[in-house]
Amino acid sequence: MGLPWSQAYSLDSPNLQNIASSPGSYKVLNEDNGQLLFVGTSTDIRSRFQAHMRKNWHCPNPVFSFASLSSDLLPHQFAEIENDLLGSYYAQAHTLPAFQFSGQ
Repeated sequence: MGLPWSQAYSLDSPNLQNIASSPGSYKVLNEDNGQLLFVGTSTDIRSRFQAHMRKNWHCPNPVFSFASLSSDLLPHQFAEIENDLLGSYYAQAHTLPAFQFSGQ
């Protein structure tokens, strides 16, 4: 999709407080091997990352990156963006992100 992704931040980073409470797409990765763990969209990416901080990602260094989205998007457009990101990843890797549908 060519989104302008931010640099990768540690999920336990105090930098979370500097992220705007705004809409965006995000991804969580294993910093050690680059494996995509999760991808999503949210109307408030800061609160979403705070929720993801509490998860056990089964890797020592989970990191996140985000791309801001317009606040004018409708709910179905957020779902379309997330589906496009998942489809693109699946087309390249022939698998889904490790924790995408794990229920954790």
